Amino acid sequence: MAKNLYMVSLGCPKNLVDSEIMLALLANDGYQICQDPEQADLLLVNTCGFIQPAVEEAIDEIILLGQYKDKKPGVKLVVTGCMVQRYGKELPEEFPEVDLFIGVDGFHNIAALVADPDKQQSRLIV
Repeated sequence: MAKNLYMVSLGCPKNLVDSEIMLALLANDGYQICQDPEQADLLLVNTCGFIQPAVEEAIDEIILLGQYKDKKPGVKLVVTGCMVQRYGKELPEEFPEVDLFIGVDGFHNIAALVADPDKQQSRLIV
């Protein structure tokens, strides 16, 4: 049975490319993209950390998607991108609902990281 993935990509064109790479890596690991976060097994937010409105939009998305975790046990919420790279040390405390924070250098291993986030020594991978 395929696992469903819902992704929000915020920020610059480079983020869009990074998002497409992550989607391909996760598709190779058995995920399929869905358009409804309620159907997702993995909720993914790729963030921008340099433009204040984009940071605020990322925060809003994290809070919104965090609500879906309450509705469907076992759903993983993963935040990636520049906001994680820039503000990483602050984020795990601010967003306890997030299972894993992955900076810009870690997303190439996203399939292995999300396979078992509890296996990681830290929720923050930068």
